[in-house]
Amino acid sequence: MKKIILTLLFFAFATNFLFEAKLANGATHTPTSETEEINRLEKLKELIASTAAKKNLVDKKGIVGTIKDVNGTKIIASDFQNQDRIIDIDELTKFDGNTSNSFGLSDLQKGDALSFIGLFNKETERLLARFVYKVENIPFFIDAGVIEKNTSNFTINIMTSNGEEKTVNVESSTKTISFDKKEGMIKSGYSKIESGQRIIITGFKNANDDKIINASRIIHFLDLPTTSQVKKYLDLFNSDSPISTGSGKRLTPITR
Repeated sequence: MKKIILTLLFFAFATNFLFEAKLANGATHTPTSETEEINRLEKLKELIASTAAKKNLVDKKGIVGTIKDVNGTKIIASDFQNQDRIIDIDELTKFDGNTSNSFGLSDLQKGDALSFIGLFNKETERLLARFVYKVENIPFFIDAGVIEKNTSNFTINIMTSNGEEKTVNVESSTKTISFDKKEGMIKSGYSKIESGQRIIITGFKNANDDKIINASRIIHFLDLPTTSQVKKYLDLFNSDSPISTGSGKRLTPITR
């Protein structure tokens, strides 16, 4: 790309230099030929600007997500932050199923976990896939509140922003960090996590139970409150009576 831009710039300067040299030597010219020369230079400048803009607009990127919909050559996938991503497929896209059996666009189904690598358009926020791979599990991110800990098996019960209770497995490989405004981020541990704290978890869903999370990284906040939605559901669990979540389910307070 740099070679193309440098070549176009060289051609523009060379053309302009030759044109000025002709005028200096007294070469005759007509208003029409001068106008054509100026127009040619302007078009060349526009081409250079357009090429540079396209270079800055497109970047190489990878997206891992779960398919929500497939419409023609367009795929909508949900990434680990539950954001919808649009992936475009064309004749140059290569599929690799990581198995002896190959797969293609027609084999994709809702719920499939895939990794997409390709060219990301920053303006449209769409990815033109060049490689598509099947993956076993997708890491995801969750912002929640701590309900309680079970120290006998090193788990944490958490409440999500939509009123779901989940269990987090804290393993020896799990990296735990605490954060406060004064100290910033410092290394922490399972024993320092407390009920009511805001917690951010990056991990994987358990293959047998989607309400269990195997945590790879945990950040718990010492002085940052939970979101208003999470706080509402945490309060429900400490109240005396079940209250509707608005999703057709009713939460029952935890018995201490």
